[in-house]
Amino acid sequence: KLEKKYISLNRITSNHRIYRALLVSELSAHNLLDDGYVSFSRVCPDNGKHYKENLTSAYTDFKIPISIVHRATSILDKLDDDLRIDFTDGSIPNQSMVLGPIDAMMSSFVHVVSETQYFPHKQHLTEKIFKPIVAKQPFILAGSAHNLDYLKSYGFKTFDNVIDESYDNEPDNAKRYAMAWAQIVRLQNTDGPRQVYEHFKDVLEHNHQLMLSIPKQQLKDIQRFIHAPFA
Repeated sequence: KLEKKYISLNRITSNHRIYRALLVSELSAHNLLDDGYVSFSRVCPDNGKHYKENLTSAYTDFKIPISIVHRATSILDKLDDDLRIDFTDGSIPNQSMVLGPIDAMMSSFVHVVSETQYFPHKQHLTEKIFKPIVAKQPFILAGSAHNLDYLKSYGFKTFDNVIDESYDNEPDNAKRYAMAWAQIVRLQNTDGPRQVYEHFKDVLEHNHQLMLSIPKQQLKDIQRFIHAPFA
């Protein structure tokens, strides 16, 4: 049963992950926070700094236009409290080794994946992108340029039959952020997520089965290596 239109996990928001604060600010600006499960801390649990201080680095270190930084700061200033999906006691532990808040994931339509890397131009994916794959959940990837292509190189499929994924080819960080954001907004405004979901079913099943097959293939490779004669 779909209770929310999306889920967005944003634990660490310091240094090169500061783009996550920009994402949350846009969700708030468009009155979409109530439409999704969103996590965000005003003080980053990684470096202990407030988002105002961390956002400064988005301009100085990552060349995000100062107008965008000022807009994000003014929007986040209006938040009454931290945003939590689970762990309502105020804690936000590092649980990258587990799938995540299962109930929230399974009752949300799209997983907005906030990858570890965004600003560096490198191919780098972590456990974050594979959580929606395991959960058979559509996703939009907020990450470095060309990382959707990188994911496809392993045989995974994406959702370009419904989502405009041209953002993945945009090298400019600010433009790529705006293009990905536009797709998030467009999907949130759809009236029939169940109907849209039908277009994703084959891709979701393909990715899920491929993900399950990887450990089996790795085991076979290890077995071949162990039993191979030494040269």
